Amino acid sequence: MIVNDEILLIFAMSALFTLLTIVFYYRKDKYEPEPLSRILFAFLLGVFSVIPALIIEIIVSAIGGLLTAGILASDFMVAVFIAPPVEEFSKAIMVAYLAKHRDFDGPLDGLIYGAMVGSGFAMAENIFYGLNAFSEGSLSFALGLTFIRGLTQIVGHPLYTGIAGIGIGGYKVGLYRSKYEKIKKSIGLHMLWNFSASLTAVFIVGFIALLLVMVYGIKILRTELKFVTDLDRIAYESGYYQFKNNPPPPQSFPSSSVPQQFSPPPTQPPAYITCSNCNNVYGTNNQYCPFCGIPNPSFVPPVSNIQTGKCAVCNAPLLPTDTQCRRCGSVVASIPPVKTTVGNKILCPACGNENETNARYCRFCGTQLNPN
Repeated sequence: MIVNDEILLIFAMSALFTLLTIVFYYRKDKYEPEPLSRILFAFLLGVFSVIPALIIEIIVSAIGGLLTAGILASDFMVAVFIAPPVEEFSKAIMVAYLAKHRDFDGPLDGLIYGAMVGSGFAMAENIFYGLNAFSEGSLSFALGLTFIRGLTQIVGHPLYTGIAGIGIGGYKVGLYRSKYEKIKKSIGLHMLWNFSASLTAVFIVGFIALLLVMVYGIKILRTELKFVTDLDRIAYESGYYQFKNNPPPPQSFPSSSVPQQFSPPPTQPPAYITCSNCNNVYGTNNQYCPFCGIPNPSFVPPVSNIQTGKCAVCNAPLLPTDTQCRRCGSVVASIPPVKTTVGNKILCPACGNENETNARYCRFCGTQLNPN
């Protein structure tokens, strides 16, 4: 049937742009690419996330419309003020679920999985809008709309959810205090895009606004990609992935050749250990597991004159930038961080480890180094 062929064109165009988007983001994971099975699973979660987002949008707009005499139920208000936060939280919850897996290592993985979830959401949404345009207009209009939405997809939903994923991945390794640290940025970009798209009724003004937002999105994408890929490169160069994938075998001593009263001499501890509680791998220089928070049994306090302090309520360690205990929330005195440099490296004021000069947070303990 002709109708089936026309619908197939919309599906094919949406799938093509989605595939290009997936390849673009997936290729950024150079050192330890994620399994394709989990990439597909993340994509399907993104498709599924359309359902709860749509249900919540309908409920919120209906209730808001009743309370505001229909104002919040208008297409403009729904597109700009209701859809972005609802959809971004719906997708971010899927990324947070994926973050429970052991292979979800940090900010770059957060970007990758977030982009996959966002790609699934975007493809489902593009097909919906394309079919709706076809039912209300012509095939050329439907294909044109699908083409424009697909062309801008890389800096659309995959970028929004990827940014939220960076926050989730950063939280898992201790870079951020909140799992949803970056979701405000995701929502803001989404709102800005929808607002610009709403101006297309004015034609020239709307398309200029969309072009400016797209350029701004590309700039943000480049900045976030550099940040997460630099962190991933540092992890690779420090041997994190090698140890994670090929941990050294435990020391063994035959019982027949070792007397009971004899203890083997202490060996140099490995650079990384596997957490006995959550099974994640992290550096031995962490006093607590950055993934689940239990104490590191092999932690040896570094020799340093830098005082980090401890919480008077729960005895958890405090960083110089802390105004509240990260574990129990007690208010503490704020100690301004002191940034020092060693050669071309920044010395973290909390843990004493060296970081790159452009690092915003310490790669070992998460202390903020450059506030700007």
